[in-house]
Amino acid sequence: THGLHDHGYVNEYRAMASAMLGYFLESRAGAQVEAPTALRITFDSHEIEVKPDEVLVRDGVRTLRRVKTGHATSQEGKDVGAAAFVLAARTAFRDAVVELVYLADADTKPLTLSAKELSNRQVKLGGVLRNIRGGTFRAETSDMTCPNCPAFFVCGAVPPGTLSKNF
Repeated sequence: THGLHDHGYVNEYRAMASAMLGYFLESRAGAQVEAPTALRITFDSHEIEVKPDEVLVRDGVRTLRRVKTGHATSQEGKDVGAAAFVLAARTAFRDAVVELVYLADADTKPLTLSAKELSNRQVKLGGVLRNIRGGTFRAETSDMTCPNCPAFFVCGAVPPGTLSKNF
C-alpha cells in the first residue's frame, strides 16, 4: 500500500524482518502462551497499569515480556517504566521472570533489579506521578523519532492530512 515493496532495500528489510521473526519464534519455543492481562500497582495514592506484550509459561515458571523491534540501549531497564513493569509483575506473580526482548539484538535477558534498586525507582516513579498530576512534568521531544512508535526505522516527516482509524 505504501510502496515499501518498491524500495531499493526491500530484500535487506525482508532479511532483517525474517531474522527478527525467527529469533522471536525461537525464543518462545516450548512455552505455553497465555493471553496477557493488565497488571496494576498502587502506591502513593497513584495507580499504574502495565500490560505485558507476552506471557509465557515453561515448566511452571511464568515469564512476562515486553517486546521491542530495535536494539537495547545502555540505559534500558534502568528507567521508571521498566521498574513499573517489574513492580507490577512481582505484585501479580511473585516468582515470575520479567524480560525485555529486543528483536534486533537476538538476545533476551531477564530484567532483574535488587530490592534497593526497585525501592529507589518506586520513589522516583512516585515523584514523576506527583509532577504529572501537579502539571509540572515536561515531556522530552525529539525531531528524530515519534514517541512510542513501534517502527524499526525512522520514517521521516508526517504526511499532511487527517489521520482517522476505522474500528
